[in-house]
Amino acid sequence: MPIQNDSLDKIALFDMDGTLADFAGGLQAVMQPMQSPGEQCDYDSYDQDNEPDFMKARRRAAKNQPGFWRDLPPHQPGFDLLAAAVQIGYRITIFTKAPMSQPAALSEKLQWCHQHLNPVLGSCGYQMAMVSEKGYTYGRILVDDFPGYIRPWLKNRPRGQVIMPAHGYNNDAFGSQDRVLRYTGKEDLPAAMAVMRDAFQR
Repeated sequence: MPIQNDSLDKIALFDMDGTLADFAGGLQAVMQPMQSPGEQCDYDSYDQDNEPDFMKARRRAAKNQPGFWRDLPPHQPGFDLLAAAVQIGYRITIFTKAPMSQPAALSEKLQWCHQHLNPVLGSCGYQMAMVSEKGYTYGRILVDDFPGYIRPWLKNRPRGQVIMPAHGYNNDAFGSQDRVLRYTGKEDLPAAMAVMRDAFQR
């Protein structure tokens, strides 16, 4: 049974792409037919900040395909952490960046939540925040995979804690930073739950 939570500020922020939704897997499926014969690309480790122009064009084309965001498969590590947060008693806010250049993504992300989160969260419910800048939204914890979004949030939340689902692109992002726990799988769940509980009870 979840711990009873009477405080409105005990919020857990959950990113979607790369955290609850398997963005790299979905991108791989859509972009693989665009690759040249023999070309290999690991979309889970690809450095988006330094990618060549042709890869940026492919990525834009993939993300603009109708149904891309709606049809992303669930990412189990994110759902492990979501279940833990609900068990502890957090109020859940799904916290995703709104890609302004892809308006269809806004409605497709909402459809994705209805399909994958409503059956899981049931009567616990959740809020949804689509933002253009992630650094200013309050939460006791942030569960997010992307270092570029985590850093400004940590800067503005001096007591905030982050749990970061592991991907190739975030392997060396924070080193031994004690406010960021890299979640590599269920073996890390006890440590992740300890971080969540500490932040919840603060």
